[in-house]
Amino acid sequence: MREEITKYINECTICGQTKYDRNPIRPQFNIVPPATKPFEIVHMDLFTAQAEKYLTFVDSFSKYGQAYHLRDGTAISIIQGLLHFSTHHGLPLTIVTDNGTEFTNQLFAEFVRLHKINHHRTLAHSPNDNGIIERFHSSLLEHLRILCLKNKDEPTINQIPYAILAYNSSVHSFTKCRPHDIIRGHFDPRDPLDLNLAEHLMQQYIITHRDQMKTVYEMISEATTIDRTNLMTNRNKNREPETEYVPDQQVFIKNPLASRQKLAPRYTHDTVLADLPIHIYTSKKKGPVAKSRLKRVPKTSKLLQVPTNTEIDNDEGSRNKTLLNF
Repeated sequence: MREEITKYINECTICGQTKYDRNPIRPQFNIVPPATKPFEIVHMDLFTAQAEKYLTFVDSFSKYGQAYHLRDGTAISIIQGLLHFSTHHGLPLTIVTDNGTEFTNQLFAEFVRLHKINHHRTLAHSPNDNGIIERFHSSLLEHLRILCLKNKDEPTINQIPYAILAYNSSVHSFTKCRPHDIIRGHFDPRDPLDLNLAEHLMQQYIITHRDQMKTVYEMISEATTIDRTNLMTNRNKNREPETEYVPDQQVFIKNPLASRQKLAPRYTHDTVLADLPIHIYTSKKKGPVAKSRLKRVPKTSKLLQVPTNTEIDNDEGSRNKTLLNF
């Protein structure tokens, strides 16, 4: 009877949508292949400070960051900001954005297609997928708070360039270099964190400069790969292997409204169409759904087996017999 009741509850759609998941799925992180040179992979996002919008960029290789003021968040303004960035650093091979409407509209799609830019969009409600630029925003806010305290009468829009300069001139914890140095190919020999290059690279012949920068890029790429592997290994210690799903399997997906509305269902009911690494496709959602947003499939609970009086008597008899033998 207990097993039948448990099975009925586990298969109940209303129970699946409304009850909390006390043990949410925590899939292991996957290692993403790192960039091998500056501006090969660039992360983009919108940043708002004091009601002013900025289009922000972070180079995946050097961690170089930049921000451009926008009049508004329309597709035209986004494209103009991307063009502004490209006039300084060239068109990137790949850009990574979230699923915001400013990056998923037809105009932006045509622009990246025209310039042969690969556009990778992260999964909805998965901020870790674009964590590089989220960390940049956090550092940018720290610098802005300091600047605003020291210059209270200065508008924020005038403080942004100084915050960007401070960020790009600081040694990054991942690359152990300053972002400015990596993209310029010039390392100050007076810097205690110099990579032991004999002279200013800008004073070398072009072929020497090319060979030395190739060595630097290889060093950074190798160090980044090792650090990323160690980081993922540590983070995955308390996480579980990725769950596999089959077509037509019933699943429950976290409802984003639940965090703002107490009476909203915790999950929405859906059906699996296809299972892929990291995410799945369902019948009701237009795009991919991260597996970390799915509710764990409940396990079938079993009754505690209480021994009968006959089993207790037999157990005591065997125990007494053992004692007599001693």
